[in-house]
Amino acid sequence: MRRPYRPFWANALARTSSTFPPRLAVGPWRWYQSGVDQQEEANLALVLEYLDEFGTFDPERYDPYLAEEPTYMAGMNIRKGRDAFHANTNAGRILYPRPEEATREILATTATGDWVSILLIRRAPTNKVEDYENLYTLFFEVIDGKIHTQVEMLDFRVSAEKFDLSALEAM
Repeated sequence: MRRPYRPFWANALARTSSTFPPRLAVGPWRWYQSGVDQQEEANLALVLEYLDEFGTFDPERYDPYLAEEPTYMAGMNIRKGRDAFHANTNAGRILYPRPEEATREILATTATGDWVSILLIRRAPTNKVEDYENLYTLFFEVIDGKIHTQVEMLDFRVSAEKFDLSALEAM
C-alpha cells in the first residue's frame, strides 16, 4: 500500500514538543531548526535580567541594559530615548506603590534573531486595588547586548479598572 503524498518539508514542520509556541523539528534548513542559538539564548537571559531591574523602577539599575537611543512602545504610544523609559517607571512608582510585592508568571518565551518575546501574567497591588492581575506580551529587540526596542502589550481594559489613573495627572 502506498503512503499518501506529503510535501518534502512536512516532516520538518512536525511538532517535537508540547511547548508553547510549538518547537519545530530539525530539518536541513536553518529556519526549520528547533531551539535557539547561543546569541538568542544570551539575548533571552539579558532580557530576563533586565526585567528584574526594570521592575525596581530605578533608572540607575536598568539604564545599563538600554541602547543609547532606545524605543519604548506601549500599544500605539511610541517614544524614543531613555526619557521614555524613565517616564514609564516614574508612572510605575505611582501606580505600583509596593513594587517589591509584584510577581510575574512567565508563560512562554521565544528568541529569534535579535528579538525576544515573553508572555506573562503580572500580579501586584496597585494604587487602587490589592489584586491586580493582567496578561502582558513583551517584545525586545536586542542588538550587541543592548535593548534597542521594548514593546509592551496588555489588556488596557483591565488596567483602566485596576489603577487610579487620575494620580498620574499630577506628574
